[in-house]
Amino acid sequence: MAGTYCRPSACRGSGAGVLGRRIATSWVAAGCNITIRDPNADQRNGALQFINNNIANFAEVLGDTNPRRGQFAAFEDLDTAVKNAWFVVEAVPEKLNLKISTFGDLARKAPKDCIFGSNSSSFKSRLMLADMDVESKKRALNVHCTMPPGSRIVELMTSTHTYDEIFPFLVQKHKEISLLPAVALRESTRKTMSILAEGVSDPKQIDTLWVRPPDPSSCGDVRVENGSLRWMDADGLDTVAFIEDNYIQERGLSGKNTADWLRKNYVNEGKLGAKSGHGGLYLAGYATKPATQEPGHHDNLAAPTLYVLDLGLGENIYVTDGKTARTLVGGLSGPDGTDINFSEGRIFWTNMGIPSENNGSQLCIDHVNKKLYFCDHEGLQVHRVNFDGSQHEIIIQTGHYNKASVKNDQANRCVGIAVDPEHGKFYWTQKGFSKSGKGRILRANITMPSGTTATARSDIETLFDNLPEPIDLEIDSTNENLYWTNRGEYPFGNSVNRGYVGSENKKVAALQFTILTRHLHEACLAIGLRLDMVNKHIYFVDMGGSLYRSNLAGKNKTVIYSGRATFTRLALAHIN
Repeated sequence: MAGTYCRPSACRGSGAGVLGRRIATSWVAAGCNITIRDPNADQRNGALQFINNNIANFAEVLGDTNPRRGQFAAFEDLDTAVKNAWFVVEAVPEKLNLKISTFGDLARKAPKDCIFGSNSSSFKSRLMLADMDVESKKRALNVHCTMPPGSRIVELMTSTHTYDEIFPFLVQKHKEISLLPAVALRESTRKTMSILAEGVSDPKQIDTLWVRPPDPSSCGDVRVENGSLRWMDADGLDTVAFIEDNYIQERGLSGKNTADWLRKNYVNEGKLGAKSGHGGLYLAGYATKPATQEPGHHDNLAAPTLYVLDLGLGENIYVTDGKTARTLVGGLSGPDGTDINFSEGRIFWTNMGIPSENNGSQLCIDHVNKKLYFCDHEGLQVHRVNFDGSQHEIIIQTGHYNKASVKNDQANRCVGIAVDPEHGKFYWTQKGFSKSGKGRILRANITMPSGTTATARSDIETLFDNLPEPIDLEIDSTNENLYWTNRGEYPFGNSVNRGYVGSENKKVAALQFTILTRHLHEACLAIGLRLDMVNKHIYFVDMGGSLYRSNLAGKNKTVIYSGRATFTRLALAHIN
Protein backbone atom coordinates (compact mmCIF):
# COMPACT_ATOMS: atom_id res chain seq x y z
CA MET A 1 0.00 0.00 0.00
CA ALA A 2 2.89 2.42 0.68
CA GLY A 3 3.29 5.05 -1.99
CA THR A 4 -0.04 4.55 -3.71
CA TYR A 5 -1.42 7.74 -2.13
CA CYS A 6 1.32 10.04 -3.33
CA ARG A 7 -0.75 12.68 -5.02
CA PRO A 8 0.34 15.53 -2.70
CA SER A 9 -1.49 18.20 -4.67
CA ALA A 10 -4.92 16.71 -4.07
CA CYS A 11 -5.80 16.78 -0.38
CA ARG A 12 -9.48 17.28 0.42
CA GLY A 13 -11.50 18.34 3.45
CA SER A 14 -15.14 17.82 4.33
CA GLY A 15 -16.35 20.55 6.67
CA ALA A 16 -15.45 24.26 6.60
CA GLY A 17 -15.83 25.12 10.28
CA VAL A 18 -13.23 26.30 12.78
CA LEU A 19 -11.03 23.21 12.52
CA GLY A 20 -11.77 22.28 8.91
CA ARG A 21 -10.49 25.58 7.55
CA ARG A 22 -7.40 25.45 9.76
CA ILE A 23 -6.53 21.96 8.59
CA ALA A 24 -6.96 23.13 5.01
CA THR A 25 -4.76 26.18 5.53
CA SER A 26 -1.96 24.03 6.97
CA TRP A 27 -1.81 22.04 3.73
CA VAL A 28 -2.13 25.07 1.45
CA ALA A 29 0.64 26.91 3.30
CA ALA A 30 2.94 23.96 2.56
CA GLY A 31 2.18 24.05 -1.17
CA CYS A 32 -0.57 21.41 -1.46
CA ASN A 33 -3.75 21.96 -3.42
CA ILE A 34 -6.94 21.35 -1.45
CA THR A 35 -10.70 21.52 -1.82
CA ILE A 36 -13.31 21.97 0.88
CA ARG A 37 -16.83 20.65 0.81
CA ASP A 38 -19.57 22.18 2.95
CA PRO A 39 -23.32 22.52 2.22
CA ASN A 40 -23.45 25.97 3.84
CA ALA A 41 -22.53 28.92 1.61
CA ASP A 42 -21.51 31.13 4.55
CA GLN A 43 -19.11 28.44 5.77
CA ARG A 44 -17.63 27.91 2.31
CA ASN A 45 -17.07 31.60 1.71
CA GLY A 46 -15.77 32.10 5.22
CA ALA A 47 -13.32 29.23 4.83
CA LEU A 48 -11.95 30.62 1.56
CA GLN A 49 -11.48 34.03 3.14
CA PHE A 50 -9.81 32.48 6.17
CA ILE A 51 -7.34 30.54 4.04
CA ASN A 52 -6.60 33.55 1.85
CA ASN A 53 -6.03 35.78 4.86
CA ASN A 54 -3.93 33.33 6.88
CA ILE A 55 -1.67 31.47 4.46
CA ALA A 56 1.33 33.68 5.18
CA ASN A 57 0.83 33.52 8.94
CA PHE A 58 0.50 29.72 8.93
CA ALA A 59 3.62 29.38 6.81
CA GLU A 60 5.55 31.64 9.20
CA VAL A 61 4.35 29.93 12.40
CA LEU A 62 4.74 26.41 11.02
CA GLY A 63 8.11 27.20 9.49
CA ASP A 64 7.16 26.15 5.95
CA THR A 65 9.98 27.02 3.55
CA ASN A 66 8.22 26.05 0.32
CA PRO A 67 7.86 29.34 -1.62
CA ARG A 68 4.91 27.92 -3.54
CA ARG A 69 1.47 28.06 -1.95
CA GLY A 70 -1.21 25.58 -2.85
CA GLN A 71 -4.43 26.34 -4.68
CA PHE A 72 -7.77 26.01 -2.91
CA ALA A 73 -11.48 25.94 -3.69
CA ALA A 74 -14.75 25.18 -1.92
CA PHE A 75 -17.75 23.23 -3.24
CA GLU A 76 -21.26 22.33 -2.20
CA ASP A 77 -21.09 19.19 -4.33
CA LEU A 78 -19.18 16.24 -2.81
CA ASP A 79 -18.43 14.55 -6.15
CA THR A 80 -16.49 17.55 -7.39
CA ALA A 81 -14.74 18.12 -4.08
CA VAL A 82 -13.24 14.62 -3.77
CA LYS A 83 -12.35 14.03 -7.40
CA ASN A 84 -8.71 12.89 -7.64
CA ALA A 85 -8.24 13.12 -3.85
CA TRP A 86 -5.58 10.98 -2.17
CA PHE A 87 -6.56 12.05 1.38
CA VAL A 88 -9.86 13.30 2.83
CA VAL A 89 -10.37 14.59 6.36
CA GLU A 90 -13.95 14.84 7.60
CA ALA A 91 -14.58 17.64 10.08
CA VAL A 92 -18.37 17.50 10.30
CA PRO A 93 -20.23 18.01 13.62
CA GLU A 94 -19.82 15.36 16.33
CA LYS A 95 -22.95 13.38 15.46
CA LEU A 96 -22.39 9.71 14.78
CA ASN A 97 -25.15 9.24 12.19
CA LEU A 98 -23.82 12.18 10.21
CA LYS A 99 -20.30 10.77 10.30
CA ILE A 100 -21.50 7.33 9.22
CA SER A 101 -23.34 8.77 6.21
CA THR A 102 -20.37 11.02 5.36
CA PHE A 103 -17.94 8.10 5.34
CA GLY A 104 -20.37 6.05 3.24
CA ASP A 105 -20.63 8.83 0.68
CA LEU A 106 -16.84 9.23 0.61
CA ALA A 107 -16.34 5.51 -0.01
CA ARG A 108 -18.68 5.64 -3.00
CA LYS A 109 -17.44 8.89 -4.53
CA ALA A 110 -13.70 9.21 -3.79
CA PRO A 111 -10.92 7.41 -5.74
CA LYS A 112 -10.43 3.77 -4.77
CA ASP A 113 -7.04 4.39 -3.16
CA CYS A 114 -8.07 7.47 -1.14
CA ILE A 115 -7.34 7.57 2.60
CA PHE A 116 -10.26 8.63 4.82
CA GLY A 117 -9.47 10.45 8.05
CA SER A 118 -11.89 11.55 10.77
CA ASN A 119 -11.03 14.62 12.81
CA SER A 120 -13.30 13.39 15.61
CA SER A 121 -11.79 13.50 19.09
CA SER A 122 -14.58 11.50 20.74
CA PHE A 123 -15.75 8.84 18.26
CA LYS A 124 -13.49 5.96 17.30
CA SER A 125 -13.37 5.79 13.53
CA ARG A 126 -14.46 2.12 13.58
CA LEU A 127 -17.90 3.34 14.72
CA MET A 128 -18.29 5.39 11.53
CA LEU A 129 -17.71 2.62 8.97
CA ALA A 130 -21.11 0.90 8.86
CA ASP A 131 -21.91 2.25 5.39
CA MET A 132 -18.48 1.53 3.86
CA ASP A 133 -17.36 -1.47 1.84
CA VAL A 134 -14.70 -3.79 3.26
CA GLU A 135 -11.83 -2.37 1.20
CA SER A 136 -12.66 1.25 2.08
CA LYS A 137 -12.67 0.43 5.79
CA LYS A 138 -9.00 -0.51 5.47
CA ARG A 139 -8.22 3.05 4.41
CA ALA A 140 -10.08 4.76 7.28
CA LEU A 141 -8.68 6.01 10.58
CA ASN A 142 -8.81 8.83 13.13
CA VAL A 143 -6.72 11.86 12.12
CA HIS A 144 -7.37 14.32 14.91
CA CYS A 145 -5.80 17.76 14.56
CA THR A 146 -5.80 20.04 17.58
CA MET A 147 -5.79 23.70 16.51
CA PRO A 148 -3.09 24.63 13.99
CA PRO A 149 -0.98 26.64 13.77
CA GLY A 150 -0.89 27.34 17.53
CA SER A 151 -0.98 23.63 18.32
CA ARG A 152 0.54 21.36 15.66
CA ILE A 153 -0.22 17.94 17.14
CA VAL A 154 -2.02 15.41 14.90
CA GLU A 155 -3.18 12.15 16.50
CA LEU A 156 -3.41 9.10 14.24
CA MET A 157 -5.43 6.12 15.50
CA THR A 158 -6.51 2.90 13.76
CA SER A 159 -10.10 2.00 12.99
CA THR A 160 -9.03 -1.64 13.77
CA HIS A 161 -9.32 -2.21 10.00
CA THR A 162 -6.62 0.25 8.88
CA TYR A 163 -3.72 -0.94 6.76
CA ASP A 164 -0.52 -0.77 8.84
CA GLU A 165 1.35 0.86 5.95
CA ILE A 166 -0.88 3.92 6.11
CA PHE A 167 0.55 5.14 9.43
CA PRO A 168 4.19 5.73 8.42
CA PHE A 169 2.96 7.25 5.18
CA LEU A 170 0.69 9.77 6.93
CA VAL A 171 3.31 10.47 9.59
CA GLN A 172 5.73 11.47 6.83
CA LYS A 173 3.14 13.55 4.97
CA HIS A 174 2.17 15.51 8.10
CA LYS A 175 5.82 16.12 8.93
CA GLU A 176 6.27 17.52 5.43
CA ILE A 177 3.68 20.20 6.19
CA SER A 178 5.33 20.94 9.57
CA LEU A 179 2.70 19.32 11.77
CA LEU A 180 3.59 16.92 14.59
CA PRO A 181 1.97 13.51 13.98
CA ALA A 182 1.72 10.95 16.76
CA VAL A 183 0.35 7.42 16.44
CA ALA A 184 -1.93 6.69 19.41
CA LEU A 185 -1.07 3.45 21.18
CA ARG A 186 -4.10 3.41 23.45
CA GLU A 187 -7.14 5.47 24.40
CA SER A 188 -6.87 8.32 26.84
CA THR A 189 -9.45 9.64 29.33
CA ARG A 190 -10.35 13.29 29.84
CA LYS A 191 -10.74 14.68 33.36
CA THR A 192 -10.39 18.42 32.76
CA MET A 193 -14.14 19.06 32.69
CA SER A 194 -14.69 17.28 36.01
CA ILE A 195 -11.92 19.30 37.66
CA LEU A 196 -13.62 22.49 36.50
CA ALA A 197 -17.16 21.39 37.43
CA GLU A 198 -16.12 20.37 40.94
CA GLY A 199 -14.58 23.77 41.55
CA VAL A 200 -11.11 22.33 42.10
CA SER A 201 -9.62 24.97 39.81
CA ASP A 202 -10.58 27.70 37.34
CA PRO A 203 -9.99 27.94 33.56
CA LYS A 204 -6.95 30.19 33.82
CA GLN A 205 -5.18 27.97 36.34
CA ILE A 206 -5.97 24.79 34.43
CA ASP A 207 -4.65 26.27 31.20
CA THR A 208 -1.33 27.21 32.79
CA LEU A 209 -0.65 23.47 32.93
CA TRP A 210 -0.52 23.47 29.13
CA VAL A 211 2.12 26.19 28.80
CA ARG A 212 5.70 25.02 28.68
CA PRO A 213 8.91 26.81 27.68
CA PRO A 214 10.61 25.95 24.40
CA ASP A 215 12.89 22.92 24.65
CA PRO A 216 16.34 23.74 23.25
CA SER A 217 16.74 20.11 22.20
CA SER A 218 13.40 19.92 20.41
CA CYS A 219 14.74 21.07 17.03
CA GLY A 220 12.09 23.74 16.66
CA ASP A 221 9.26 21.89 18.38
CA VAL A 222 6.35 24.27 18.94
CA ARG A 223 5.59 25.54 22.41
CA VAL A 224 2.00 24.97 23.59
CA GLU A 225 0.50 28.45 23.51
CA ASN A 226 -3.08 27.80 24.52
CA GLY A 227 -4.64 25.59 27.15
CA SER A 228 -7.34 22.99 26.70
CA LEU A 229 -10.14 25.22 27.98
CA ARG A 230 -9.23 28.00 25.56
CA TRP A 231 -9.51 25.47 22.75
CA MET A 232 -12.91 24.38 24.07
CA ASP A 233 -14.12 27.98 23.94
CA ALA A 234 -12.70 28.23 20.44
CA ASP A 235 -14.44 25.05 19.24
CA GLY A 236 -17.74 26.08 20.85
CA LEU A 237 -19.11 24.71 24.10
CA ASP A 238 -22.13 23.24 22.33
CA THR A 239 -19.69 21.16 20.25
CA VAL A 240 -17.75 20.22 23.39
CA ALA A 241 -21.01 19.05 25.02
CA PHE A 242 -21.66 16.72 22.05
CA ILE A 243 -18.13 15.35 22.39
CA GLU A 244 -18.63 14.74 26.11
CA ASP A 245 -21.92 12.95 25.35
CA ASN A 246 -19.96 10.52 23.22
CA TYR A 247 -17.48 9.79 26.00
CA ILE A 248 -20.33 9.29 28.46
CA GLN A 249 -22.18 6.86 26.21
CA GLU A 250 -19.08 4.90 25.21
CA ARG A 251 -17.67 4.50 28.71
CA GLY A 252 -20.85 4.36 30.76
CA LEU A 253 -19.94 7.52 32.68
CA SER A 254 -22.09 10.05 34.49
CA GLY A 255 -22.64 13.36 32.76
CA LYS A 256 -23.13 15.28 36.01
CA ASN A 257 -19.74 16.97 35.99
CA THR A 258 -19.25 17.07 32.23
CA ALA A 259 -21.96 17.48 29.59
CA ASP A 260 -24.84 18.15 32.00
CA TRP A 261 -22.81 20.71 33.94
CA LEU A 262 -21.65 22.38 30.75
CA ARG A 263 -25.17 22.72 29.33
CA LYS A 264 -26.69 23.95 32.59
CA ASN A 265 -24.07 26.61 33.30
CA TYR A 266 -23.07 27.69 29.81
CA VAL A 267 -24.80 26.29 26.72
CA ASN A 268 -28.37 26.85 27.92
CA GLU A 269 -27.41 30.41 28.90
CA GLY A 270 -26.13 31.16 25.39
CA LYS A 271 -22.50 31.15 26.56
CA LEU A 272 -21.11 29.10 23.71
CA GLY A 273 -17.54 30.37 23.81
CA ALA A 274 -15.59 32.59 21.46
CA LYS A 275 -18.21 32.53 18.69
CA SER A 276 -21.19 33.58 20.78
CA GLY A 277 -20.49 37.13 21.92
CA HIS A 278 -21.51 36.07 25.44
CA GLY A 279 -18.25 34.40 26.38
CA GLY A 280 -17.91 30.89 27.71
CA LEU A 281 -15.41 29.42 30.11
CA TYR A 282 -13.59 32.72 29.55
CA LEU A 283 -15.17 36.15 29.23
CA ALA A 284 -16.04 37.41 25.76
CA GLY A 285 -12.90 38.55 23.97
CA TYR A 286 -10.58 36.54 26.19
CA ALA A 287 -11.65 32.99 25.42
CA THR A 288 -8.81 32.07 23.12
CA LYS A 289 -6.21 34.72 23.71
CA PRO A 290 -2.67 33.35 23.63
CA ALA A 291 -1.43 32.91 27.17
CA THR A 292 1.98 34.33 26.33
CA GLN A 293 0.70 37.59 24.89
CA GLU A 294 -0.71 40.72 26.44
CA PRO A 295 -4.48 40.80 27.18
CA GLY A 296 -5.18 43.47 24.57
CA HIS A 297 -3.53 41.68 21.65
CA HIS A 298 -5.63 41.40 18.50
CA ASP A 299 -4.21 38.02 17.54
CA ASN A 300 -6.64 35.54 19.08
CA LEU A 301 -8.88 32.89 17.58
CA ALA A 302 -12.04 34.97 17.97
CA ALA A 303 -10.60 38.17 16.49
CA PRO A 304 -12.30 39.39 13.30
CA THR A 305 -10.67 39.90 9.94
CA LEU A 306 -10.62 43.61 9.12
CA TYR A 307 -11.20 45.15 5.68
CA VAL A 308 -9.85 48.69 5.56
CA LEU A 309 -10.18 51.35 2.85
CA ASP A 310 -7.07 53.35 1.99
CA LEU A 311 -7.84 56.57 0.17
CA GLY A 312 -4.24 57.53 -0.42
CA LEU A 313 -1.40 55.33 -1.58
CA GLY A 314 -2.88 53.35 -4.44
CA GLU A 315 -6.43 53.67 -3.15
CA ASN A 316 -6.81 50.06 -2.06
CA ILE A 317 -8.98 47.84 0.04
CA TYR A 318 -6.67 46.24 2.59
CA VAL A 319 -7.38 43.12 4.56
CA THR A 320 -5.52 42.80 7.83
CA ASP A 321 -5.24 40.51 10.83
CA GLY A 322 -3.90 43.36 12.96
CA LYS A 323 -0.26 42.49 12.28
CA THR A 324 0.10 42.44 8.52
CA ALA A 325 -1.95 43.85 5.67
CA ARG A 326 -2.33 42.88 2.06
CA THR A 327 -4.16 44.45 -0.85
CA LEU A 328 -7.47 42.84 -1.74
CA VAL A 329 -8.59 45.33 -4.42
CA GLY A 330 -6.42 48.04 -5.97
CA GLY A 331 -6.71 50.97 -8.36
CA LEU A 332 -10.00 52.28 -6.97
CA SER A 333 -11.24 55.81 -7.47
CA GLY A 334 -11.70 57.28 -4.01
CA PRO A 335 -13.11 54.33 -2.00
CA ASP A 336 -15.10 55.72 0.91
CA GLY A 337 -17.48 53.14 2.43
CA THR A 338 -17.45 49.34 2.67
CA ASP A 339 -19.22 46.32 4.13
CA ILE A 340 -19.10 42.56 3.58
CA ASN A 341 -21.65 39.75 3.30
CA PHE A 342 -20.45 36.14 3.34
CA SER A 343 -23.80 34.62 2.40
CA GLU A 344 -23.40 36.25 -0.99
CA GLY A 345 -19.61 36.01 -0.98
CA ARG A 346 -19.32 39.73 -1.73
CA ILE A 347 -17.64 42.84 -0.48
CA PHE A 348 -19.36 46.14 -1.34
CA TRP A 349 -17.90 49.64 -1.38
CA THR A 350 -18.70 53.18 -2.48
CA ASN A 351 -16.49 55.52 -4.48
CA MET A 352 -16.40 59.27 -3.97
CA GLY A 353 -17.35 60.05 -7.55
CA ILE A 354 -17.30 63.66 -8.76
CA PRO A 355 -16.91 65.83 -5.63
CA SER A 356 -19.03 68.68 -6.94
CA GLU A 357 -21.88 66.40 -8.04
CA ASN A 358 -22.03 63.19 -6.04
CA ASN A 359 -19.99 61.58 -3.30
CA GLY A 360 -20.65 58.05 -2.06
CA SER A 361 -20.01 57.92 1.67
CA GLN A 362 -20.54 55.31 4.39
CA LEU A 363 -22.22 52.06 3.34
CA CYS A 364 -23.83 49.37 5.49
CA ILE A 365 -25.70 46.12 4.93
CA ASP A 366 -29.08 45.06 6.22
CA HIS A 367 -28.27 41.34 6.34
CA VAL A 368 -31.82 40.39 7.29
CA ASN A 369 -33.53 42.02 4.32
CA LYS A 370 -30.49 41.83 1.98
CA LYS A 371 -30.33 45.54 1.33
CA LEU A 372 -27.48 48.03 0.96
CA TYR A 373 -27.80 51.46 2.56
CA PHE A 374 -25.43 54.28 1.63
CA CYS A 375 -25.20 58.04 1.77
CA ASP A 376 -24.55 60.48 -1.08
CA HIS A 377 -22.72 63.35 0.57
CA GLU A 378 -23.01 65.87 -2.27
CA GLY A 379 -26.42 64.63 -3.43
CA LEU A 380 -27.96 65.22 0.04
CA GLN A 381 -29.48 61.74 0.00
CA VAL A 382 -29.68 58.34 1.66
CA HIS A 383 -30.11 55.42 -0.75
CA ARG A 384 -31.25 51.84 -0.46
CA VAL A 385 -30.77 49.08 -3.04
CA ASN A 386 -30.75 45.29 -3.42
CA PHE A 387 -27.45 43.46 -3.54
CA ASP A 388 -27.69 43.24 -7.34
CA GLY A 389 -28.47 46.94 -7.74
CA SER A 390 -32.18 46.49 -8.37
CA GLN A 391 -35.04 48.24 -6.53
CA HIS A 392 -33.02 51.40 -6.05
CA GLU A 393 -34.75 53.83 -3.68
CA ILE A 394 -33.95 57.29 -2.35
CA ILE A 395 -35.27 57.17 1.20
CA ILE A 396 -33.95 60.51 2.53
CA GLN A 397 -33.62 63.76 0.58
CA THR A 398 -32.52 66.69 2.75
CA GLY A 399 -32.71 69.31 0.02
CA HIS A 400 -32.47 69.99 -3.69
CA TYR A 401 -28.85 69.50 -4.73
CA ASN A 402 -29.37 71.58 -7.89
CA LYS A 403 -29.87 74.67 -5.71
CA ALA A 404 -26.45 76.05 -4.81
CA SER A 405 -27.51 77.60 -1.50
CA VAL A 406 -29.02 74.31 -0.31
CA LYS A 407 -26.23 72.13 -1.63
CA ASN A 408 -23.49 74.26 -0.13
CA ASP A 409 -25.06 74.13 3.31
CA GLN A 410 -23.14 71.20 4.80
CA ALA A 411 -25.79 70.78 7.47
CA ASN A 412 -27.81 69.09 4.69
CA ARG A 413 -25.10 66.60 3.76
CA CYS A 414 -25.68 62.96 4.71
CA VAL A 415 -22.49 61.10 5.65
CA GLY A 416 -22.78 58.11 7.99
CA ILE A 417 -25.41 55.36 7.89
CA ALA A 418 -26.43 52.45 10.16
CA VAL A 419 -29.42 50.14 10.02
CA ASP A 420 -31.20 48.22 12.78
CA PRO A 421 -33.61 45.71 11.20
CA GLU A 422 -34.43 44.24 14.61
CA HIS A 423 -36.13 47.49 15.65
CA GLY A 424 -37.10 48.64 12.15
CA LYS A 425 -34.93 51.78 12.17
CA PHE A 426 -32.05 53.33 10.26
CA TYR A 427 -29.74 56.13 11.41
CA TRP A 428 -27.68 58.72 9.57
CA THR A 429 -25.45 61.71 10.25
CA GLN A 430 -25.52 65.22 8.82
CA LYS A 431 -22.16 66.64 9.76
CA GLY A 432 -22.48 70.39 9.25
CA PHE A 433 -19.60 72.75 8.46
CA SER A 434 -16.17 71.95 9.83
CA LYS A 435 -15.88 72.90 13.52
CA SER A 436 -19.32 74.56 13.44
CA GLY A 437 -20.89 72.42 16.18
CA LYS A 438 -23.99 72.01 14.01
CA GLY A 439 -23.78 68.30 13.31
CA ARG A 440 -26.81 66.05 13.85
CA ILE A 441 -27.72 62.37 14.11
CA LEU A 442 -31.19 61.38 12.92
CA ARG A 443 -33.26 58.26 12.46
CA ALA A 444 -36.36 57.07 10.64
CA ASN A 445 -38.30 53.86 10.07
CA ILE A 446 -37.11 51.28 7.55
CA THR A 447 -40.66 51.26 6.18
CA MET A 448 -41.52 54.70 4.84
CA PRO A 449 -44.86 56.00 6.16
CA SER A 450 -47.70 55.79 3.68
CA GLY A 451 -48.27 58.93 1.66
CA THR A 452 -44.85 60.44 2.39
CA THR A 453 -41.75 60.94 0.26
CA ALA A 454 -37.99 61.10 0.80
CA THR A 455 -38.20 64.91 1.00
CA ALA A 456 -41.14 65.04 3.40
CA ARG A 457 -41.13 62.09 5.78
CA SER A 458 -43.22 62.28 8.94
CA ASP A 459 -41.13 59.80 10.96
CA ILE A 460 -37.75 61.57 11.13
CA GLU A 461 -36.34 62.08 14.63
CA THR A 462 -33.32 64.20 15.52
CA LEU A 463 -31.55 62.25 18.25
CA PHE A 464 -28.41 64.34 18.84
CA ASP A 465 -27.56 67.82 17.63
CA ASN A 466 -24.95 70.53 18.09
CA LEU A 467 -22.25 67.92 17.52
CA PRO A 468 -18.75 68.79 16.24
CA GLU A 469 -18.84 66.79 12.98
CA PRO A 470 -20.50 63.36 13.30
CA ILE A 471 -19.23 61.03 10.60
CA ASP A 472 -19.69 57.25 10.78
CA LEU A 473 -21.99 55.38 13.11
CA GLU A 474 -23.05 51.87 14.03
CA ILE A 475 -25.84 50.48 16.18
CA ASP A 476 -25.62 47.80 18.86
CA SER A 477 -29.18 46.60 18.37
CA THR A 478 -29.15 44.27 21.39
CA ASN A 479 -28.43 47.06 23.88
CA GLU A 480 -29.78 49.86 21.65
CA ASN A 481 -26.58 51.87 21.94
CA LEU A 482 -25.47 54.03 19.03
CA TYR A 483 -21.73 54.55 18.45
CA TRP A 484 -20.23 57.23 16.21
CA THR A 485 -17.09 59.18 15.37
CA ASN A 486 -16.79 62.95 15.53
CA ARG A 487 -14.34 65.05 13.60
CA GLY A 488 -13.46 68.46 14.91
CA GLU A 489 -11.29 69.87 17.67
CA TYR A 490 -10.68 68.90 21.27
CA PRO A 491 -12.42 68.54 23.69
CA PHE A 492 -15.45 67.17 21.81
CA GLY A 493 -14.05 66.44 18.36
CA ASN A 494 -11.78 63.72 16.98
CA SER A 495 -13.53 61.26 19.25
CA VAL A 496 -15.54 58.04 19.52
CA ASN A 497 -18.92 58.42 21.22
CA ARG A 498 -21.88 56.41 22.47
CA GLY A 499 -25.51 57.23 23.23
CA TYR A 500 -28.49 55.14 24.29
CA VAL A 501 -31.33 55.37 21.75
CA GLY A 502 -33.67 52.68 23.08
CA SER A 503 -37.31 52.76 24.06
CA GLU A 504 -36.55 53.55 27.72
CA ASN A 505 -35.72 57.11 26.67
CA LYS A 506 -39.26 58.44 26.29
CA LYS A 507 -38.15 61.90 25.22
CA VAL A 508 -35.79 62.11 22.28
CA ALA A 509 -34.84 65.63 23.31
CA ALA A 510 -33.42 64.26 26.56
CA LEU A 511 -30.91 61.93 24.90
CA GLN A 512 -27.36 62.26 26.15
CA PHE A 513 -24.12 60.71 25.02
CA THR A 514 -20.70 59.81 26.36
CA ILE A 515 -17.33 60.54 24.80
CA LEU A 516 -15.58 57.16 24.98
CA THR A 517 -12.13 58.05 23.69
CA ARG A 518 -10.29 61.02 22.21
CA HIS A 519 -6.83 61.84 20.94
CA LEU A 520 -6.55 59.69 17.89
CA HIS A 521 -3.55 60.14 15.59
CA GLU A 522 -2.29 63.67 16.06
CA ALA A 523 -3.73 66.15 13.54
CA CYS A 524 -5.64 63.35 11.80
CA LEU A 525 -9.35 62.87 11.48
CA ALA A 526 -11.38 60.03 12.99
CA ILE A 527 -13.75 58.62 10.39
CA GLY A 528 -14.69 54.93 10.19
CA LEU A 529 -15.71 52.59 13.00
CA ARG A 530 -17.15 49.10 13.41
CA LEU A 531 -18.39 47.09 16.38
CA ASP A 532 -17.17 43.60 17.18
CA MET A 533 -19.97 42.35 19.40
CA VAL A 534 -18.44 38.90 19.70
CA ASN A 535 -15.42 40.22 21.59
CA LYS A 536 -17.04 43.46 22.86
CA HIS A 537 -14.65 45.73 20.98
CA ILE A 538 -14.77 48.89 18.86
CA TYR A 539 -12.47 49.18 15.84
CA PHE A 540 -11.89 52.61 14.33
CA VAL A 541 -9.52 54.28 11.89
CA ASP A 542 -8.13 57.74 11.24
CA MET A 543 -6.76 59.36 8.11
CA GLY A 544 -3.24 59.14 9.48
CA GLY A 545 -3.16 55.44 8.65
CA SER A 546 -3.83 54.11 12.14
CA LEU A 547 -6.24 51.31 13.05
CA TYR A 548 -7.37 51.28 16.69
CA ARG A 549 -9.22 48.97 19.00
CA SER A 550 -10.83 49.61 22.39
CA ASN A 551 -13.43 47.89 24.51
CA LEU A 552 -17.04 49.07 24.30
CA ALA A 553 -16.40 51.59 27.07
CA GLY A 554 -13.53 53.16 25.12
CA LYS A 555 -10.91 51.78 27.51
CA ASN A 556 -7.73 49.89 26.63
CA LYS A 557 -7.32 51.80 23.37
CA THR A 558 -4.60 50.16 21.30
CA VAL A 559 -3.08 50.90 17.90
CA ILE A 560 -3.19 47.46 16.32
CA TYR A 561 -1.94 48.56 12.90
CA SER A 562 -0.24 51.67 11.57
CA GLY A 563 1.00 52.11 8.04
CA ARG A 564 1.73 54.56 5.25
CA ALA A 565 -1.88 55.01 4.28
CA THR A 566 -4.95 57.24 4.49
CA PHE A 567 -7.67 55.12 6.05
CA THR A 568 -11.28 56.17 5.59
CA ARG A 569 -13.52 53.29 6.61
CA LEU A 570 -13.52 49.62 7.49
CA ALA A 571 -15.61 46.45 7.69
CA LEU A 572 -15.08 43.32 9.74
CA ALA A 573 -16.08 39.69 9.58
CA HIS A 574 -15.61 36.68 11.85
CA ILE A 575 -14.20 33.98 9.61
CA ASN A 576 -12.17 32.05 12.16
